[in-house]
Amino acid sequence: MLRIKGQLQAYHFSLRAQMQPRDQYDITRISCVLPYADILVTDGEKAHALRELGLDKEFDVEIFSTKNHERLALADRLKTLVA
Repeated sequence: MLRIKGQLQAYHFSLRAQMQPRDQYDITRISCVLPYADILVTDGEKAHALRELGLDKEFDVEIFSTKNHERLALADRLKTLVA
């Protein structure tokens, strides 16, 4: 969890973006669930960071963002799980 959190924070800082309190909450939540999840839904920025860092592949997690095209892909993926 701490390694994931550190990687996500370092990635955020490397973009020179100002860290908002909600970013810290999101990073902590993602860090806690990523090793155990099969599917993770987060905002576009965090989804991009997870993919760039290769954490999706490392933990074998399907990452979806809240962007329109990815929400549709998530809906399709969830249909395959229910069928």
